[in-house]
Amino acid sequence: MSSKIKVGLIQVSESFGGQYYFPYSLGILQSYAQKYLTKPENYDFLLPVYKRSPVEDSIKRLDCSDIVCFSSYLWNFRLNLGIAKILKQINPGIVTLFGGPQIPEQKDCLREFLRNYPCVDIGCYAEGEVPFLKILENFRNKIWSDVPSIGYFLGKDFIYNEAAPRISKLDQIPSPYLEGIFDELIAANPGVRWSAMWETNRGCPFFCSFCAWGIKNQKKVCSFDLNRLFKEIDWFSEKRIEFLFCCDANFGIFERDFDITQKIVENKLAFGYPKAFSIQNTKNATEKIYKLQKMLTTADLQKGVNLALQSTNQETLRSINRSNISNDVYESLQSMLSEAGIPTFTDIIIGLPKESYETFTKGISHLIERGQHNKIQFINLAVLENTEMADLEYQ
Repeated sequence: MSSKIKVGLIQVSESFGGQYYFPYSLGILQSYAQKYLTKPENYDFLLPVYKRSPVEDSIKRLDCSDIVCFSSYLWNFRLNLGIAKILKQINPGIVTLFGGPQIPEQKDCLREFLRNYPCVDIGCYAEGEVPFLKILENFRNKIWSDVPSIGYFLGKDFIYNEAAPRISKLDQIPSPYLEGIFDELIAANPGVRWSAMWETNRGCPFFCSFCAWGIKNQKKVCSFDLNRLFKEIDWFSEKRIEFLFCCDANFGIFERDFDITQKIVENKLAFGYPKAFSIQNTKNATEKIYKLQKMLTTADLQKGVNLALQSTNQETLRSINRSNISNDVYESLQSMLSEAGIPTFTDIIIGLPKESYETFTKGISHLIERGQHNKIQFINLAVLENTEMADLEYQ
């Protein structure tokens, strides 16, 4: 009982341009746990598995763990299951905790999920910081009754614990970058070029049926402190992070986003890093988006601006709850950006509801006629967990 609890961590991503993302989701969980655990010295967080490699290699890294935490999404879910299955065969006492967007939030769906995948002991849905902390605090006795946002089987009985309230004061969560969570990982992989995922806020006021960003209690947008964000930008420059991906659903929704952009521009000019900053534009804000994109393009921080229409068919837009996002804004932006010499590309989703061959091809012709002569990016529709589109009644 005196030995440390070994916490295995796995968040697998692919390599892009010879670079790997820091396992940000796990990093922010670890930083939160280390701050609020009653006795953090009793826990040993192992270096995370961050890249796709032979299953045997991951097993060797994780089989000494007492608990293994899997960050799961479309691109790594099957791999995670394969690793969890072997770990449970080697040591049935290992606790496997699955979190991330791939875990169903609805009670019946989560029950079915755990029945289908017996190698998963606990499924964690919604925000993970609080349940992760409480699972670690209760690990010795393995009593999960006061852990929110999880489902698990206790014998033959399925237990479903309601979600924790959202963390509205985001600065309660320490920064994994500033707290040094990734320093050991960087030192252990000297040849790796790192990219970074970054949140300046959480939440989305829109509710597109194919997207999980704006569901339920995620509609209110909560922000991290600006001073913290500036320090993180300096960290990215110091660590020579080339590609910075902003996870915000609507960058530009706040006036302070111009200050954030200006800070990134200044660091790029002063230190050379980050070299690129990728954002998802806020909606229905022509002048704001134009100004932000002009700042980024002038500093060579973006190679092209994504104008994500998804569809031009009004019936389709109504069916996916996107009729409140004006396509006129995108067409106006297309014209303004083209005149300024800023390249754009347009996202169109293939297979949306109420779309036909005729409406789809007519929409593409319309885009070209209105000036999109650079690139149209076609994306197959994916029905994601925890979206309205995944609901059988909606379908």
